[in-house]
Amino acid sequence: MGCLKSTLNGGLTSGMEQKIGGQAAQPESTHYVRDPTHNTRDNKTNSLLPGQMFQQMEEKQGTVKLVIGLYPYEAIHHHDLGFKKGEKMKVLEEHGDWWKAKSLTTNKEGFIPSNYVAQINTMETEEWFFKDISRKDAERQLLAPANKPGSYLIRESETSKGNFSLSIRDVDAQGMDSVKHYKIRKLDNGGFYVSPKISFPNITSMIKHYHSEYGLGI
Repeated sequence: MGCLKSTLNGGLTSGMEQKIGGQAAQPESTHYVRDPTHNTRDNKTNSLLPGQMFQQMEEKQGTVKLVIGLYPYEAIHHHDLGFKKGEKMKVLEEHGDWWKAKSLTTNKEGFIPSNYVAQINTMETEEWFFKDISRKDAERQLLAPANKPGSYLIRESETSKGNFSLSIRDVDAQGMDSVKHYKIRKLDNGGFYVSPKISFPNITSMIKHYHSEYGLGI
């Protein structure tokens, strides 16, 4: 959960509340004589082991799905993979709510709960993003004593799947705490905006902008 000044207050406050919410056979070594006419730019690639080269090819082709632990998970069954918050893993198979993964830290494999992880370099890794929270639950969490005016979160829209909403804790004219909801609109070119005055290439950059700009209301 984040903290951002609302329309009535303007500006920015600091603070960010966190969400509560078998081994492959070893390849045989080979000895070869390097071609003296070979381009030296490929030296790094040629020094990789077969398994490393395959992983590099997968990453280039975009077939590798890397996730990061949002919460720590302790293995319950022998086929589970326990991990720490922030630990990175490679997804091997997806089976509903449980995915088979390999830890990039321990190299161990096992099943992990998919709702405990998020894909790396996506909005789901952000502490202010609550994917499946409802409008009513967003209000309940934002109005909790631990939060203050300006606290906010981004959630998936209940009425328009694939779209998002911004919920911010505010203070009304009578001085009472309330929560305002803003629809995050999409542009034809793929951009996003809350106010038509300014748009952003993605939601993460939009949040960063409102944090860095003092006195700028939404």
